[in-house]
Amino acid sequence: MRRLVVSLRGMLGVALLDVAPLLRQPGWIIQDASMTAAFVIMLWALGGSFGLKNAVIGMVVAMIFAGGVNGVGQSLGYDKITRILEMYVASPISIPRYFLGVFLGELMWIPTMLIPLAAVSLLTNQLPVLSVTLLASLPLLFISVSIGVLIGFGVRNPTNISAITNPVSFILSFLPPVYYPASFLPPLVREAALATPTAATAELARWLVFKEAPVQPIYLIVVLATWTAASVLLAARYGRPRFE
Repeated sequence: MRRLVVSLRGMLGVALLDVAPLLRQPGWIIQDASMTAAFVIMLWALGGSFGLKNAVIGMVVAMIFAGGVNGVGQSLGYDKITRILEMYVASPISIPRYFLGVFLGELMWIPTMLIPLAAVSLLTNQLPVLSVTLLASLPLLFISVSIGVLIGFGVRNPTNISAITNPVSFILSFLPPVYYPASFLPPLVREAALATPTAATAELARWLVFKEAPVQPIYLIVVLATWTAASVLLAARYGRPRFE
């Protein structure tokens, strides 16, 4: 019991250090809330109810993916640059506890976008869409965290880790059909675009919401299962800190 309490205290300490910028500079909350509201309003204005549903789906998928790739990846990378990771390794906090602490700390950032999105969904009767998308995005959480671990620990000299994580997160959240349906794409491009984990997640959510999809839902499930298995296995094999 004592060992469990010590482990939890260690993980909580790492999490609080990781989320310290949010606690000390709450202006981040205003930025994330404003960005969430802006995207929802723009897509709602352009597409009415259809645009609103796609806005909710896109925001959830992008938020989950960025939480793993940007959040976890940047935390691990910057801890490596600043030698904070070495401090943790030399302390009684093990690497698994450190990683779980970082993961817990990054989860604390998600409500800064999820709460305003939930408020908008409640006011516009879109809570079922929000709930369905969150459920469909559970595999994406494992995928994004695994990618974040691979980038954060895998880059040998991450002088600016955000120069890697930001493009990965942005490209996979905005170019593929995440905020828009895959049915808008030409058939030759559609299946290739839906092979990305973000687009497959968003399209799976659309199938659950609209009861229709431009491809067989089994294709989307296979894509997500493949990404989940491959990313988790690669993170378990190669996602370890390396010290020069």
